Amino acid sequence: ACPRDAARFPQLQRALAHAVMDFIRSGVEPAERQIRHLVACELDYINCDHPEFISGRGAIRAVIQERNVRSVQGRALAASNLAGGSTSGPA
Repeated sequence: ACPRDAARFPQLQRALAHAVMDFIRSGVEPAERQIRHLVACELDYINCDHPEFISGRGAIRAVIQERNVRSVQGRALAASNLAGGSTSGPA
């Protein structure tokens, strides 16, 4: 809404409206670029609080457990091969 005195100057009113619209239009592209950047940041965010997220310690713990399981399985297989006299590995 324009002030009452602005009605006395219709050309000024049009020029002002035109200038304001140009100013708003000039900000559209930078605003869209910033919004796209923010969305990309959100998509790249790693939610460390998610229950399925394992931390660095959790990942190392999982690798060590897997190695231990494979080591125990390998020793058990070797022992069973020695006890049974079989030289073939798993099928």
